[in-house]
Amino acid sequence: MLQIRDGFPEQRQIILSAEKRKQEETTPYVRSLRITDLGHFPETHYHFVERAKGTTEHVLILNISGKGWLRMNQKLWEVPPHHVAFVPATIPHAYGADDSIPWNIYWMHMAGDQADAFMEWKLSMFEDPVFPLSSVESLIEMFETAMRYSIAVFNEKTMANLVSVVHGILSETIVQREENRRGSRVVEGRILKSIRHMRESLDQNLTLEELARVATLSVPHYSSLFKAHTGSSPLRFFTRLRLQKACELMEDPDRTVQSVAYELGFNDPFYFGRIFKKFIGVSPSHYRKELHGQTKAAG
Repeated sequence: MLQIRDGFPEQRQIILSAEKRKQEETTPYVRSLRITDLGHFPETHYHFVERAKGTTEHVLILNISGKGWLRMNQKLWEVPPHHVAFVPATIPHAYGADDSIPWNIYWMHMAGDQADAFMEWKLSMFEDPVFPLSSVESLIEMFETAMRYSIAVFNEKTMANLVSVVHGILSETIVQREENRRGSRVVEGRILKSIRHMRESLDQNLTLEELARVATLSVPHYSSLFKAHTGSSPLRFFTRLRLQKACELMEDPDRTVQSVAYELGFNDPFYFGRIFKKFIGVSPSHYRKELHGQTKAAG
């Protein structure tokens, strides 16, 4: 039977250049979650990939329509529409399209410490590498955004945005998996309500008790459900939202680091600097300098 790895009609395949990969590997807040390849294969007759020794990156496959399959660890899984498949790095595997109704897939390869940690956590929580999603529209939009960033000129802003989108893709797959498994939107609705409250309160120092109260859950129950849905603790998730907003605000060359800190409710700029460096990997002043230095050079 004919077997094709790529070269399909209307396919979009993005393989990051060696230069872009080096930029990812040498940028502190990017190297822990790096994208090396991604794309969209809408028409995949005879699609077949086999890696006898696995691959150095983790693979995520989002099936929009049609059918596919995944073989790994001497097991075979079907991949129906609105399902996602995760393939850990270094594990021998094969996957491909159904002969009669071939799949329509978005896919990406990712590497780095955060990618390793996510895959390890995901496998410890969910035994099967393939699971259903409640909806794929938001994930399609995020994949399209990630592809736009991947083909753009790489600078600190572009890479930060790409990492943020990939975080969103990974979190969304887990949130939707939990929603589907529970067969109810109640729990997700409460978690999303607390996340909306976070987004509306980026200038405040929210407590775990307040967030649990918004979700109408006890603190232990809320913390456990939030971690199961997002892979992160509530306060760590909130801190990352605030720092993503800080990165956006610093795109304005007229804003100082101190003014950004105050605007986001950090009354102590030195504490803001420590938290920023802990999460982003560089100090806010360095981030701002590199951002506007590259912007000026590009202009």
